Amino acid sequence: DTERRPVVALAPGAVGPSKRWPGASFAALARRLLSHGFAVWVLGGPDEKALAAAVVGDTDARDLTGNDLRDAILALASAAVAVSNDSGLLHVASALGTPSIGIFGPTSPWHWAPLGELAATLQAEIDLPCRPCHQPVCRLGHHRCMLEIATDDVFAATRRAIEAVASA
Repeated sequence: DTERRPVVALAPGAVGPSKRWPGASFAALARRLLSHGFAVWVLGGPDEKALAAAVVGDTDARDLTGNDLRDAILALASAAVAVSNDSGLLHVASALGTPSIGIFGPTSPWHWAPLGELAATLQAEIDLPCRPCHQPVCRLGHHRCMLEIATDDVFAATRRAIEAVASA
């Protein structure tokens, strides 16, 4: 029964392509979460419908993207955890008290991490002299700050967040 499974809300959108963890990575994360008994909801605005469709694919994840921000807020408030790029929905989830995993690439988690007590940040574990650049498009064209964040790491952080809440 999907309604009784813990929900992980994924917010794959962001302003500019360099702030987005790849859609294929979000799709791999969604499949992994589903295979481990979680329900997955994909959130975002109407411009993120195609991205959400790519993340959902042929799985039973739910595309909840749309025009009404209130729907995303309600979904984030209902989720066990939110996984998001550095975007507005990450900060909304954190403000709601939803455990939040922020994926950071060109922006600095030191400056922009969600402020919630139940928040964590992830970034590529590589030394990149161009980071943080805070640019919406990678000026070097390699996008390594996001491409080199492993799905395994995001999955593990998500599991830790859910387990921390369950044991509290």
